[in-house]
Amino acid sequence: MFLANCNQNKMNLKYFIIFFICLLWLNPMPGLANTEFISPNYVAMQLKKKNPKYLIIDIRQAREFKKIHIPGSINIPLYFIKSKRYLKKKIIIIADKGFYYRQIKEECKKLKKLNFDVRILNGGINTWLTKSLPIKGSVFSQEEFYLIDSRKVYQEQSIYPVLFVDSSAKTHKSKNLKVIFSNIISLNTKTQQLFTEIIKYNKANPTGSILVFNNFGEDYNELRNQMLAKGINNLFFLKGGLNAYSKYLHNLELAKAPKQNRLKTMQKCRDCGDKDL
Repeated sequence: MFLANCNQNKMNLKYFIIFFICLLWLNPMPGLANTEFISPNYVAMQLKKKNPKYLIIDIRQAREFKKIHIPGSINIPLYFIKSKRYLKKKIIIIADKGFYYRQIKEECKKLKKLNFDVRILNGGINTWLTKSLPIKGSVFSQEEFYLIDSRKVYQEQSIYPVLFVDSSAKTHKSKNLKVIFSNIISLNTKTQQLFTEIIKYNKANPTGSILVFNNFGEDYNELRNQMLAKGINNLFFLKGGLNAYSKYLHNLELAKAPKQNRLKTMQKCRDCGDKDL
């Protein structure tokens, strides 16, 4: 009887362990669900606990770091991390402004091969600020964190999930925005319904970015406040708007054209300018 109970208990324990492993697989620890990224809230919780295993490395320029940074973080250029072997004892969280993941992801792969335990702060300093998490320094303007220039947008959208939100008052009849931007929705009279779509995108793509734009990159603040109030995460805005991005694409195509064609195009522009005068 005693042996039978022992065997039964062992069997129950075995099933419990299997169930627990399955539960972890289906519901990983908050903040660690994605091995590449880690949530700002989870990092803030570890900082509050003063967990010595976690170390935030801010890879921005030194002058930017001095202006504002996460308490306890240190400032090291991205490509210098691999030379700091003592950091292998830490769980490294790489932080920058946010949105710029291409180079960081590439370097993280190299660091992992060298046995560094490294994650990326989801949304960067931008998302950290929007969540009102502890910060050291004076935030005189948050624009530098949420405004993204055309070059970075062009580089990032091809390798990382970005939802583009057209907030222009008028529709763009002359431009096929779906060709320019791979994943786009437009804000119109159904604003609240579209907010819901954006929130759904956030949930489906927790490490994806939301990039809002209008014609000339003006008057973003009111819309930004509305979207933050709805709990929208990883929120960024296109610097200079569609006008700046269209010019960037035009210059990019011009740079790819043969030299003779480029000279002709430039000559035509000068002629147009002379006529206008």
